[in-house]
Amino acid sequence: MSVMDERIAGAPGWKRLSPAWLFFSLANLVKEWLIPIILFVINNSDGWWIKAIKILCVPFFLIQLIGIFLQWKNYKYRVTEKEIRIIKGSFVKEEKIIPVKRIQSVEKETSFIHRWFSLTSLKIHLATGEEEVFSLEAIKEKEADEILNRIRGDGKGTADPAAEAGGKGMQGVPGAKTIFAMAPKDIFIASFTSFSFLAFGPFLVSLYLNIDEYFHLSDLLGDLPVRVWESLARSVPLLLLGGAALIAVSLLFGIIVTFLRYGNYRVESDGKRIVIKKGLFNVSELAVPVEKIRAIKWKKYFLRSFLGITEVKLVAMAGNGEDSETKSAVLFPFLQENRAKELVREMFGIRLSEPMEKLPARALAVKLLRPNYLWIIAAVVNFYQWPEYWYASVILLVYILVHRILSFFRCRYRLEENHIQQQGGVWTAELIYLPEHHMDEMVLKTSWLQRRFGLATVEIHIRANPSETLLIEDLPWEKGAEIFRWFMEKRKRPAA
Repeated sequence: MSVMDERIAGAPGWKRLSPAWLFFSLANLVKEWLIPIILFVINNSDGWWIKAIKILCVPFFLIQLIGIFLQWKNYKYRVTEKEIRIIKGSFVKEEKIIPVKRIQSVEKETSFIHRWFSLTSLKIHLATGEEEVFSLEAIKEKEADEILNRIRGDGKGTADPAAEAGGKGMQGVPGAKTIFAMAPKDIFIASFTSFSFLAFGPFLVSLYLNIDEYFHLSDLLGDLPVRVWESLARSVPLLLLGGAALIAVSLLFGIIVTFLRYGNYRVESDGKRIVIKKGLFNVSELAVPVEKIRAIKWKKYFLRSFLGITEVKLVAMAGNGEDSETKSAVLFPFLQENRAKELVREMFGIRLSEPMEKLPARALAVKLLRPNYLWIIAAVVNFYQWPEYWYASVILLVYILVHRILSFFRCRYRLEENHIQQQGGVWTAELIYLPEHHMDEMVLKTSWLQRRFGLATVEIHIRANPSETLLIEDLPWEKGAEIFRWFMEKRKRPAA
């Protein structure tokens, strides 16, 4: 008997999914087949090809049905402090071994229906060249908590590659507590600044078209929509009242959508991991080990920047060596900037340094003079193919120049003893805090145009594969050389 067969036979420690998984899978199968079934029932054609399709669908449906049962029967898993083993497959079985140190984060999702059965699902996020996700679906809440505790363990199984290479990793502040709980006021403001209410129009159109496809609403309603519109158009008060009602319903729709998505949003930390919880009906919980956090980003979208609202992301890494990858997890989706900085300082003990340095005026000249080959090609094609639309090239050129001017004024940077800060962006401002021990490589380069103005570009690659790049473009050559020397001195420093 093979090792896999012995485990399937019931070796200790191996568990299977709840029988409720069968119910959820069958419900999804029925949902997938619902439209074809309705179409075939409605279609009374005597064509031979219609009958052939109906006959062929029966064994295909039965194969899927049997496959679901075999998937549930064959699915086994076992979790220890060092690894997760999963046996799965319907007609062909396979075994997966997942080292705990490869786990980037674990997400716990509890849908509204899951609550009826006291069940939940775990999504285990890995990164091995390409992102991988393993799911343990429809398991009991208590069992999920036990799995999370085993995976988290005492931190021995999740050694940080940066620490092994001589760095210390991002440090959390000890003490388990709730760092942040989103207030209804925050969600209310976010529902306006995120423009989620604009989705109400497309939602109505999509809903109407889907219903009309099966119930022929256009035939039932006739010319009623046209007559209603004509009545509104003839009366200005009615038109204003109808517009106001539509706006009110759209805003209410946006608020409801935002509340459903971010209701009960909480951020908790015990110094070793960050736990992000959210959702009213469908509850999710994401745990990110602090030692895997590589950098922290602050992002201010165009409209929210006027209100001082920012988004904070954690750039995390899974695995080590050549099988590593950076991923982002939203820590605070929308929060007042000063409050976000306070909470980050409370969680990680870091403080953003201000003020940050601006680019010199000559950097703007370089940005404006730098050739844009895409525009050159577009202008040539425009001139020869559509000369009557010559203004299209002018509009594109103006957009490129405005884009470069805004990027010049947005760009800021600052070098400190143990980290670098850089701000960039055009319509959206993004600031990144990067500790020096998470920098894998630094490149100092200068183009022929930059050399004539005494400028350079610094590229910093974050320790990951594929790496995330921090780019400081068109800063003074002296500053670039200073940052490069700082990086080389840090690399030469002996490991503690």
